Amino acid sequence: MRHTETEKPEIAGLRAMLPSWMFWGGIAALIAAIVLVIIALSTGAEQTGIEESPFRNVPEPVLSPDG
Repeated sequence: MRHTETEKPEIAGLRAMLPSWMFWGGIAALIAAIVLVIIALSTGAEQTGIEESPFRNVPEPVLSPDG
């Protein structure tokens, strides 16, 4: 694959050092790791109850008319 003008030189140098399957496999692994972290954070928040307020079922105090 030829070097194009739109490609950054540091990425072109990295691709020249590694075989193409290693280069694309590394990018795919990086994307998969980011997706797994996002999934872990979103499901972890639901399991630990961070999104739910502990005061959700507590009735609001009724203010008496005399103060």
